[in-house]
Amino acid sequence: QSYTNPVAYTEEDLKVIDSVIGTIAIAVERKAAQTELRVSETRFRSVIENAAVAIILADHAGDIISWNRKAASLFEYTNDEIIGKPLTELIPVRFRDAHKSAMKRVSGGGTRNFIGKTVDLFGLRKDGSEFPLELSLSAWGTGAQINYAGMIRDVTKRKELEQKLNEMTLEMKRATEMNWQKKQEYEEAAQRQKEIEQHLENAMQQMDEMMEKIEKNNLDRKS
Repeated sequence: QSYTNPVAYTEEDLKVIDSVIGTIAIAVERKAAQTELRVSETRFRSVIENAAVAIILADHAGDIISWNRKAASLFEYTNDEIIGKPLTELIPVRFRDAHKSAMKRVSGGGTRNFIGKTVDLFGLRKDGSEFPLELSLSAWGTGAQINYAGMIRDVTKRKELEQKLNEMTLEMKRATEMNWQKKQEYEEAAQRQKEIEQHLENAMQQMDEMMEKIEKNNLDRKS
């Protein structure tokens, strides 16, 4: 039976071994973190892609960096046509100057009026048609590197319903006003009728009194 003599490590050797083990541990942790990050990114993209609402992501310059299928269907652009383009491609011309001013104000550290709020705006499709939308806007990042995420809902049907309800309310108001006017006209006509009847009654009474006087005078002459 043979025995192997144990290796005697110097203090310098132990330091090197510790350093190598530490490097390997860091590499393993970094690899795990990268894997976890990729899983998180995949999960995040899946959630956005399959969301029931349109979602658009834009960078600090207002250029589109990503969007989901719902947004592509809503605005009728392909990914190749819209990714990298400015958000103004999806905004009606009459609102673009206001959008640019707001982006410039936020980039300069100004107030973020729309962040965290839901606002009613208009969208512009590829074919040039407009539609009403509801936008919920959020932002992340600091300084000049602010990115934006917008959740968009097409509210065309809701607006049409609101329009119909407004029209029905207006018609009901007009009908009420007409009924009130007719009621007033009826009451005025009834009052006039009552006055006429009163005049006729007074005239008949006066005629009766005159006839009585005539008959009395005739009787007095005969006697």
